[in-house]
Amino acid sequence: MTDRIQTIKDAQWERMHFAARIPVPEGIEEAYRKPELPDYMRTAERLENALRLETPYFFDGEIIAFTRTVPDLPFIYSDEEWAEIKKEHFIHENGRISNLSPDYEKVIAKGLLYFREQLTDAPYHQAMRKSIDAVLELTKRYEDAARAKGLTDLADVLAKVPRYGAESFREALQALRVLHFSLWCEGDYHNTLGRFDQYMIPYLEKDLQEGRETKENAFE
Repeated sequence: MTDRIQTIKDAQWERMHFAARIPVPEGIEEAYRKPELPDYMRTAERLENALRLETPYFFDGEIIAFTRTVPDLPFIYSDEEWAEIKKEHFIHENGRISNLSPDYEKVIAKGLLYFREQLTDAPYHQAMRKSIDAVLELTKRYEDAARAKGLTDLADVLAKVPRYGAESFREALQALRVLHFSLWCEGDYHNTLGRFDQYMIPYLEKDLQEGRETKENAFE
């Protein structure tokens, strides 16, 4: 283990990232817990509000960014609405999406803008567009914060992914981190990484073949 990794590991072990946590504003659920909104739009509004509150945070020596600073936001339903739903439906666990394994491979390869361009004005697509824009807006704030701290290499990576498709191992890792982070912020839980080995190996092999990576650096 390198000194850089040991430093980050120690910080995580000491839960230093908790110091970056900010309180959730009271009444924030009023922005998305609206009776006229379908559940998918409430979810998109909730994600937008969650990511808008996020504050870019970097550990010393970190080169793959995005650390959670906002605890979970209130649920998309009020207690009364949830009670009515449970009268008519069997609710698995706590009722939110879980054990999710999305198609990271395709999104990392093509980038979020590619999928945004496929969207129509259909209501469900409007919610998807809102979610994509929220992720890209936070990524831009992370990019700006990284440049302000002199983390030029990290900023350059964030300027590209996940907006556009990854072309290197480091870009693919950073894109995955943003996407996985965003799923947690959306309120999902038990988000798996799927077959990480299968969708990451092409980027690693290409970098090794073209001399942009060594096995030692890639392992770290």
